[in-house]
Amino acid sequence: MTIQRILALTGAAACLAVHAPAAHAQTGFDPYLGQVAFVGQAQCPQGWYEANGQILQINQNVALFSLLSTQYGGNGQTTFALPDLRGRALVGTGSTPVGPYVTGQSGGQETAVMNISQMPAHTHNLMAADRPGTTNSPAGADLAEQSGTGVNSYAGGAPTSPMPMATGIIGVTGDAQPFNIVQPSLGMRYCIAYTGIYPPRP
Repeated sequence: MTIQRILALTGAAACLAVHAPAAHAQTGFDPYLGQVAFVGQAQCPQGWYEANGQILQINQNVALFSLLSTQYGGNGQTTFALPDLRGRALVGTGSTPVGPYVTGQSGGQETAVMNISQMPAHTHNLMAADRPGTTNSPAGADLAEQSGTGVNSYAGGAPTSPMPMATGIIGVTGDAQPFNIVQPSLGMRYCIAYTGIYPPRP
């Protein structure tokens, strides 16, 4: 191969590298318009918006609006919104174990508060003293055996007719504070293509 041929091929390759579409060069493929991808760097590649819920002008993004419409927000007359994927996990649309999901629908929560109906069945111990009582005041004292003889106050075995006692006999515990239910996660940046191939309709 002549030196002229080598120089010609090298120049052609350099020209292709310089003029390759930025989105293709940085992501390795020609994206479909409206396609969502995530990247490990701090910024989205050229030709991609960050999927952060921002409001866009329809007249500046006509093709993208024709795909997204107002599924993620906007007034549909002059503006539309991108999906906001910050701190969100994606879920497939259609029927799911927690109900149907449609495109653009959000759900779930980061925290939860457990109520009584969600707690497992359990018991509380009521402590008592195995010695005769020494005071008539219940303040700071325990249930005790009767002093001397008298009417029996206790029965062995399980109760046959349980009857609730007055409210406050057994103290209430717990503060009903919300607890975190977020799954283990790794932060990356979601991007949506605003340039690329217009996806063919099925």
